[in-house]
Amino acid sequence: MTSPAHAPSPSLPRWDGHVHSEYAPHGSPSATEAFLQHAAALGFTRVTLAEHAPLPDGFSDPTPEHDGNLDADRLEPYLRHAAEVRERWRGRLEVLVGLEIDLLPGHEDHARILVERHAAVLDEVVASLHLLPLGRGEWGSTDYSPETFAESARRCGSVAALRRRYLETLAEQIDRDAGAPLPRRLGHPLLIDKFQRLFPSMDPLEDSLAEAVVAAAADRGWSLDLNAAGLRKPHCGTLYLRGPMLTAARRLAVPVVYGSDAHRPDEVGAGWSEAVTEFEKAGYAARRSPGPDRLS
Repeated sequence: MTSPAHAPSPSLPRWDGHVHSEYAPHGSPSATEAFLQHAAALGFTRVTLAEHAPLPDGFSDPTPEHDGNLDADRLEPYLRHAAEVRERWRGRLEVLVGLEIDLLPGHEDHARILVERHAAVLDEVVASLHLLPLGRGEWGSTDYSPETFAESARRCGSVAALRRRYLETLAEQIDRDAGAPLPRRLGHPLLIDKFQRLFPSMDPLEDSLAEAVVAAAADRGWSLDLNAAGLRKPHCGTLYLRGPMLTAARRLAVPVVYGSDAHRPDEVGAGWSEAVTEFEKAGYAARRSPGPDRLS
């Protein structure tokens, strides 16, 4: 098992820290090798494979197609596959074996047990919030579709209230981290903005709430996913980490790792130039180099 360096850097590491694989339940059927070949061609030196972990036993996925996560019987094959890929690419591209695990209030033991059970093969964990409790045992989606988002906002009272609950839940879940001995990265921290062009929301508390998330990450030693997938979403058009949240990360020395969130080989490295620009705009030192930042 490798040990990825999570020390803050004045420049953005040439590392795509959020890449899916041929095991993605809702991605491209392309071979994982194609994802890594694209990364290497762009000049990346490190890639983290982070497939969606299974949801807890008995948990009812509220999304219509139930295709967001690996089935439980696919987890072991994915981990074996990722470990084999890691070995095959050794010396050419550093491949880290990761899992993208859902932050689910009330199900923290599920995440802890998953990590502990597979710690021998895992290099790191990307922890993401896709589903929110809406009361009475029901859950809503933050990013599945405009329709499911609208229903979640209606249940919360407004789009602004849903966004507040999302940010508050992020901070609470990071604070409840059990501290397992694996690096943690908060996946796409502003995923809640995926449909912002359809559902604009202005809330004067948002900056302070965003900073509270970063402060929790600093306290727990987490890094943040400078996730570029939002640039590819027609109703978003922005990075899923930016503005006051990224500025707070610089001020609190929270490590930041670029992530394409690629579900297809040609998405690896997408949005790198925009990520570097946002990184520098937040006050990090500019130090451009040849390689992936010549493409987006």
